[in-house]
Amino acid sequence: MDIDLPDVVAEVTAQFQRYETALVSNDVAVLGEQLAQYVSEARSFGPNTSLIVFTRPRPVQTLDAYYRKMWLTLDQLARLDKNPWPSDIP
Repeated sequence: MDIDLPDVVAEVTAQFQRYETALVSNDVAVLGEQLAQYVSEARSFGPNTSLIVFTRPRPVQTLDAYYRKMWLTLDQLARLDKNPWPSDIP
């Protein structure tokens, strides 16, 4: 197995920096684009692929503040989504 392939490292680094910038500036459109890209590729990674999102607390906030921020971001992402919510999922 090859590791630390320069082109792969460069792509992952660029995407992470784009994610960090979008997260800090609350650019939900960029976050949505990245989420859509993940969704389009995730099944090819295997049947048990999970999405885990890491953020840096800037500044450190209460748990309730993080909770509100998460749901606000999910709500904003849902409003940008062009696909209807599946009827079989509540």
